[in-house]
Parts: sequence; structure tokens; C-alpha cells
Amino acid sequence: MNRDRLHAIPGMFRIVRCTRCGLMSLDPRPKETELEKYYPKTYYAYAHYKPGSWQERFAVFLYKLYFGRGNLLLKLALLPFKHLLRGTRIIPGGRILDVGCGNGSFLYKMKLAGMDAHGVELSREACAGACKLGLNVRCGTLEAQRYPAQHFDVITLNHVLEHVHQPVRMLREVQRILKPDGVVFIGVPNERSLAAKLFGRYWASLETPRHLMIPNPNAMRAFARKTGLRVQNIRYLSFPSQFHVSLAYLFARNRSVPMERAWLCTSRLAHAFCLPLAYLVDFLRIGDVIEATLTK
Repeated sequence: MNRDRLHAIPGMFRIVRCTRCGLMSLDPRPKETELEKYYPKTYYAYAHYKPGSWQERFAVFLYKLYFGRGNLLLKLALLPFKHLLRGTRIIPGGRILDVGCGNGSFLYKMKLAGMDAHGVELSREACAGACKLGLNVRCGTLEAQRYPAQHFDVITLNHVLEHVHQPVRMLREVQRILKPDGVVFIGVPNERSLAAKLFGRYWASLETPRHLMIPNPNAMRAFARKTGLRVQNIRYLSFPSQFHVSLAYLFARNRSVPMERAWLCTSRLAHAFCLPLAYLVDFLRIGDVIEATLTK
């Protein structure tokens, strides 16, 4: 049994594991009508995004460098910074869809990089914030938008699939609206990560009960087979928080208090201290996050 450690919303939840593929999931899952209460207004993906920072300009430069047609020598020189980037493909004028786009921060960077940026988001507040950035963001589920078939060059789902009740249905819709030569990038937690094994129920990426499931590479390949997609590549993309936030949860294991603002969860010093470990586990392919690249 586990509980919400980040926001301390009441409830206890059982986590089970598939004996064949290793997929972890809540059993029973909260009903779809109940999920909204587990996403408070302070949820990190809904935070207001302020454009125009130097970090934003640097990120756009890196996205163009690594996912466009960047200079090879520059790629080698700045390789450590690639770890900060989500997977995508930069196609000037190409149409990109970010499913579960939150506050629109990633989409805004894609727009600055020259993409025709579109998004879908369930939260009305997050949608409103993204639209204020001048982004084409629709509110609701992906399936309800009824995009034309073979419409998008790039589709991204960054930490979205683990939140939905019917991931196979969502991926079938992704396959339908993806162009024949298009590409999909899906980032999800990795139940086979070192942090998952070290911290168990205190592992930060369990995110109970918002994460209805926790996949692994085998489960992602199984999802792809069921939906007419093919896993082209898997990379590991971890962050220091998998260690210092998990430690914070472990130290506060007997306290039912929101941990979102706890010092160890937000500390830049802890972040910097754990950063080399994040690089190491990715190199060893036991990182906290797997990012699958899929094609038709």
C-alpha cells in the first residue's frame, strides 16, 4: 500500500506488478471522475510559465542543435547539456503536437524553434495559461479533438502515458494522426531503475496515485505492438530528483504532510550533488526515466 507523498491528499493505494512484463499499476485504480482531485492547482506542470529568460534561449539553441541540423563539433562540445532536453525533432514549419502539454513551456520553445506548435491538455487553468503564450492548445482528451488522419510530423507525450486509464487507446489515436514518416517521443518512469529498487515505496517516481502505472522498456514495446507503432530507440533520461526527493520521502515516511516544499525536495544543493549520479545511471541504462522513440 502507498499514499500521496507529494501533496498528502488522503487515500491509500495498492500497487501490483505484472508477472510477465513487469508493469506496475494501481489496483484498483481511481475512477476517471475522481482523478481531478489528485491534481491541485499547485501541481508542478501547471505552474505559470514566464517566457524570455536566458535559460529558454539556451534551450531553444540546444533543441535546434541536437534535434535539427546542428554542427557536429558543437554537438560534441555541448553533449553534457543534451541530458537536459526532451526528445523531439525540429522541422522548420513542421507540425508538432504535445499531448498533456501542461503550461505550454515545451511547446513555446518548439514555436521559437520554428515549429507549428499544437497542444492538448486536460487542465482548464493550464490551457488558459498556454493560450496566453499564443499557443494553439485545446482542452480535453486527445481522442475528443478529432484531429485529421496523418496530420502531425512529431507527437510528444512527456510523462503523460502513466497518467491515463487507457494508454493503448491513446496510442492508437497517436498512430492515426501521425504522418507516415512522422515520429513519436514518449517519456515515462522506469520501474527497473536503480532508484526504484533502492527506495521501493518511497521512490519519488511512483507519484501515487497520479501515476496509474509504471512501465519499463518491455512494456513500452508491448504497447507499441498493440497500436501499430514500432520502438525505434530507447534512451534513459534521469534527473537528480529521483534520489534527493526519494530520500526526503524516506526520511519523512511516518509523517502525512505535503512534501512539495520540503527543503530536500527543492534544494539546488541536493540537485547539484545528485546530478553526477543521474548521468551515471543513464549510462548504465538503469535510469529513472525511459524515453522511447516510435515510428509507424
